[in-house]
Amino acid sequence: MGTFLRTWREEWARLSRAQLATAVSHQLGGRREVTVGMVRWWEAGQPPADTEELDALLSVMRGRALSAAEVERFRRAVYAACI
Repeated sequence: MGTFLRTWREEWARLSRAQLATAVSHQLGGRREVTVGMVRWWEAGQPPADTEELDALLSVMRGRALSAAEVERFRRAVYAACI
């Protein structure tokens, strides 16, 4: 999960960690701020803190070079990591 996220961010979406953090924070509507450290944590293999955070991340991924099927596979990988 973490390796895919890092690869997607760097190579497909061409986003820095700060840009991804800002985009996910924006998807959360200002209710919470996602930090560069949180993105780094996700890339180390830790899942987002809750489904709201995950949904915001998936929304950004959907808008940046991933199909709906790829996003769904990533969602399943996150859930599997939580188990």
